[in-house]
Amino acid sequence: GSADEIEVTGVTAQAPGNSFLPSGYSGPWAYLRNVFAASGLVDGVDYSLRQWRSASEPWPGKFRFDWSFPNSRPDSEFCWGYPALMWGAGPWGYPYGTSGHAAPMQCKDIADFTIDVDLAFSGANGADILIDVYVLKGTGAPVFDGDYHNEISILLSHNGVGPIDWLTTEATATRTFPAPLGDCAIYKQPTSRQIMVMPRTGSLRRDVMTGLIDAGEVIDHLISIGLVEPNGWLAGFEIGVETQRPNA
Repeated sequence: GSADEIEVTGVTAQAPGNSFLPSGYSGPWAYLRNVFAASGLVDGVDYSLRQWRSASEPWPGKFRFDWSFPNSRPDSEFCWGYPALMWGAGPWGYPYGTSGHAAPMQCKDIADFTIDVDLAFSGANGADILIDVYVLKGTGAPVFDGDYHNEISILLSHNGVGPIDWLTTEATATRTFPAPLGDCAIYKQPTSRQIMVMPRTGSLRRDVMTGLIDAGEVIDHLISIGLVEPNGWLAGFEIGVETQRPNA
């Protein structure tokens, strides 16, 4: 790391204890050091997941993490984890110790929802960077019990994700969104509630690492084609990396 970076330590691989926010900061951003059931591997011995925050930028500006995991795993999990920054809440509620959150909204009522990204990625090309937005259940307010209507995954870099046919012949739908997303394939996972939005150029995957992502436009379109529950609740989002193979 650089002289401007402070390594974040003492954060566990799974809850409880896997969330972090700097001293004196209360929200709405937190870091989730999320490793999926590591099959008996020892954190820091059999795999590495390290993270740093900026000493000078307001949190979470210039946050960075790197990792190294084994090439394969003995169980059915398709990747090793999803370390991510979370704004607001997901299906299991708000990260521990956070406050100052925006009020949840029903998807049909969202007017403006944009996410400004400025990302850099290096190392082995077997992981994917994604924004994850959960559409939560609940009558009158979201219920944070782990259940949800939909998981919308906007893939900003997706070289480790699925067959290339998901971009073309197997796509559920296609749509040209405002730049920088542009032309995207939409793929509804047949065995889960995940809806994948994947930028493409023709039949090739395309990375979107900088710019203002119009997540509200994505949600509106997914409602219009019957993939997202309009009465479901939006309470936040995550942006992180599915660590599918060892990386920088």
